[in-house]
Amino acid sequence: MSVPTPTAQPDLAESVTLGAYVFLGLGTVALSALLGWVDLVSRTKVLKPHLRNAPCASYLALLTIGNCVSTFGAMAAVPVGKFPGWPPVWWLLFGVFGFKTVVQRLNLTFGDKEVLTIEKWISSAFDAAHAWIIEVDANEKQARKLAVATRIRTSPQLRTLAATKLSQQQIQDLNNRAASENLDGDMLIALTIVEVDIRFAESIPSAPPGTPPVAAR
Repeated sequence: MSVPTPTAQPDLAESVTLGAYVFLGLGTVALSALLGWVDLVSRTKVLKPHLRNAPCASYLALLTIGNCVSTFGAMAAVPVGKFPGWPPVWWLLFGVFGFKTVVQRLNLTFGDKEVLTIEKWISSAFDAAHAWIIEVDANEKQARKLAVATRIRTSPQLRTLAATKLSQQQIQDLNNRAASENLDGDMLIALTIVEVDIRFAESIPSAPPGTPPVAAR
C-alpha cells in the first residue's frame, strides 16, 4: 500500500515577507510623497505647488530613497516572519517617521574628508524645491495681476469704481504721476486697485465687445 506523499506547503514566513516587501515598497513611496508634499505646502504657504520640476523631483526622490533604506533596514533587522502577528505597517511607520533620527547619525567620508551627510543632501534639495515653488508662485501672481489690470483698464466703470477703493488724493496722485511721467493713467489706477484688492478688481466688468480702444489718459 503506497503512502501518499504530503504536498509541500509554502513557507509562511517567506510568503509573509514577500507580501510585506511589496506593501512596504509601495507604502513608503506613497507616504514619502504625501509627507514631502505636505511639508512643501506648509512651509511655502502655496496650496497648489508645482511639483513637476527638477528641484521638487530631486527632493521627493531623495526623501523616498532615504525612507526606503530605513524602512527595509528595520525589516531586515527584525524580519516580519519572526513576528507574524505584527503587521508590516509598523516597519513602514518606523522607516518613514524614524528616518530623520537615523540620518542625523549617518555621515559619509571620502578619504579623510567628510562628505555631506544624507540629512544635508535632503535639506539642500528641499531648499532648492522651496525656492523654486516660491519663485513660480510669485511669477504667477504677478502675471495674474497684470492680466486683470490690462482687462479692466478699458472698463467704462473703472474710474467710478476706483473711487470706492481709492481716496480722491490717491487718484489725483496717480493722475499727476501719469502726466509727469507720460504714463497711462487708467493703467496706473487699474494696477493700484489690483494691488489693493484683486478680488474686487476681478469683479469689475470688462468693456463691452466692440468698444473702441481707450486712449491713454
